[in-house]
Amino acid sequence: MSLRRQAYEWRALVPGAGSTRRYVTTGQIVLPVTGGTIPSIQSRIYYDIMVGGLGNNIEIPGMIKATQFVVIDHIACWPPGSAVQIRIDTTRYFSGPDENDAAGLPSDASPFPEPNAEGNLTRLSLLEGLDPTVYILPGQTWGIEWVLIDDYYNGANGYATATDVSTSADDRLVPRAYVQYLLLDGADALIASDLLRESIPVTADNIQWYKRMLIRQKLLADSAGRYDSAIENRPQTLG
Repeated sequence: MSLRRQAYEWRALVPGAGSTRRYVTTGQIVLPVTGGTIPSIQSRIYYDIMVGGLGNNIEIPGMIKATQFVVIDHIACWPPGSAVQIRIDTTRYFSGPDENDAAGLPSDASPFPEPNAEGNLTRLSLLEGLDPTVYILPGQTWGIEWVLIDDYYNGANGYATATDVSTSADDRLVPRAYVQYLLLDGADALIASDLLRESIPVTADNIQWYKRMLIRQKLLADSAGRYDSAIENRPQTLG
């Protein structure tokens, strides 16, 4: 069984040949920041941050095995005018009031990372997380999508041309997104399914509480069994 906290940071950045590769630590991931090019990005087009072919990607799409359970509790994006969306199978999680797909959670609501006056990167906007959290059930496919709504930097048509990023000051131009989730495997995934059926929030604390409850019930059952056995086997007295 396994309970792991994981995070993924995406940047729409393609490092250029001979570019200066400067690294900073943001959250749990270390990625190149400067010395690259942001490809052309059009407004209202969804880019899968994991397998979308733009920026840093992984090779395998997000798919939950039959023995796994995922709890997404943090998502965020940058720059202003962009949004981040959760896709489960073919359905986008954040929808508009008319039940049509909406762009997602806007950067203004959960920016990542947000440069402060000193130029440092902060994750203060992520401390509270999603409420409620989003559950990905065994067998489902999922992804995190970034979309440009209104380009904060280059006008309403988005990044119509590739944008060079060569200095630390230009790092604010780089589109980015962040997701943090809890990956449950094996017995922990089964416990998560039990909690969900009982309408109990699936959290790391509740998983541990459920395990303690099962152990306590097992100990009580064993104690009761030993007591009943002792009663049955005690010497009989003549009346």
